[in-house]
Parts: sequence; structure tokens; C-alpha cells
Amino acid sequence: MKTRLTCWIGMVSLLLAMGMAANAQSDLDQRIDNNINDWVGTYKHLHEHPELSTEEKETSALVAGQLKKIGYEVTDHFGKYDSGNAAYGVVAVLRNGTGPTVYVRTDMDALPVTENTGLPYASKVREKRPNGEVGRDARLRA
Repeated sequence: MKTRLTCWIGMVSLLLAMGMAANAQSDLDQRIDNNINDWVGTYKHLHEHPELSTEEKETSALVAGQLKKIGYEVTDHFGKYDSGNAAYGVVAVLRNGTGPTVYVRTDMDALPVTENTGLPYASKVREKRPNGEVGRDARLRA
């Protein structure tokens, strides 16, 4: 769990850092301090309300909205599924002048397994499958 939270916080920190000059470490620290409760709240919300692959409607909207709010140019519903339906992919670009480009890729779909962490924000979502009922576990990973 701690690894997943660290990964999520690290990803958000990286996204913020990409928009700042290297000498702005104190500004980055201040932004992290000012936003950490919101980011942890978002992490817990996503963990508690996981969506399986091809069903990430709410997750995708939340991610796209948050990226827009901090200044990214966002394209949502990027890609198509084999069925021809629009996918829930999100592509975001933060224009930061000339220089190197950083690409970050992450998945936002849950796995159809029961979560047994005992955490207060653990997923309690259940789903009927042909072989019985199963939970959904939000494996936030980057």
C-alpha cells in the first residue's frame, strides 16, 4: 500500500515538476505541502471506487479534469476499443518551452480481484461474474 501511495504522490510530483524550472525546488515543496491532502484524498477515492478495463468513465473524467485544472492541454476519450467504441484514454500536454520532453504512462483500470488489505478506503465494489462474485482492486500503478 505504501508503495502505491508513494508511486501516486511521485507521479503527481513529477507532473508538477515538469512545469517548473530546476531551481524552483522550494516552490515545488510548497505546492506539495499545499496539495498533499487533496492528492491523498484523490488516491483514496480512486482506490475505493475502482473501474475495470473499458469501464473507466469516472476515473478518466476525474484524471482529465484534474490535469486541466493545473494547466495541461487535455485530450480525453483517446483511442478506440476493439468494439469501435471510444476509449477512456487521457493524453495531457504541459507546454514548458524548449528542452527535453518527458512522457509518463500509467494505467487506471482495476483488477477483478477481492482486496484484502483491511484499509478503511479499501474497495468494497463487487461484481457478478460467470463463475461467481468477485471484488475490484484498484492497482494504481505507473
